[in-house]
Amino acid sequence: MNHLRLKATAVTVVASLLAGATAHAQVWPLNIRQSRLPLPDLSSAGEASKPLYQSPDAKPGQTATWTTPENGDSGTATLVEALRMQGMPCRKIRYDFVTGPSKAKRTYTVNWCHTDAGEWRILS
Repeated sequence: MNHLRLKATAVTVVASLLAGATAHAQVWPLNIRQSRLPLPDLSSAGEASKPLYQSPDAKPGQTATWTTPENGDSGTATLVEALRMQGMPCRKIRYDFVTGPSKAKRTYTVNWCHTDAGEWRILS
């Protein structure tokens, strides 16, 4: 009985982690999602960059780094500028991903904007 309960708990935890990574990946623009970056990398990048766009004290040039434990991929997120788009306060963030055995570098820039609903969303 304990074995079944433990197995069910493990399945629930794994499903929750996968759902979280998938949900976070769905936030990214189509060109980034189609780039075949691993979902754990997108999740790591998203979590590491939150202080850059959510903190009112973040300054252009400030950088956050991450390493994805599952695969050793890494990268940086850099606050490029604070701006306004469609009446919303936004932060332009440059993401530099270093991935795969060849350690290929890919760079993407996105605008995170603070909506009237209080959420941060990527605005293309």
